[in-house]
Amino acid sequence: MRDLPERTQVVIWSKDDLSINPAGVEHQKYKSGKYRHSYTGMRLLLVRDDRYYLVPPVSEKDWRDGGGRTYVLPQNDDVRLEMLPGRRPGRGI
Repeated sequence: MRDLPERTQVVIWSKDDLSINPAGVEHQKYKSGKYRHSYTGMRLLLVRDDRYYLVPPVSEKDWRDGGGRTYVLPQNDDVRLEMLPGRRPGRGI
């Protein structure tokens, strides 16, 4: 998990509350629109068989100590994912 800051950032937009609440992930609720919930702060681990495997921004130590979780989201019309660049080493972002 050392490369976690460089991994693709993911914003999750969902029709329903997904109860994703680890440290470092921000959940916002909206009163209108198709997607009433957004979650920011997750990182893309991998994509396989129309499923996205996402992890919260935890330290390597926290991950080893059992503080990390992997969230598996299917690709469907109830969830929209936005992919953003990860931090680029040497560029300060």
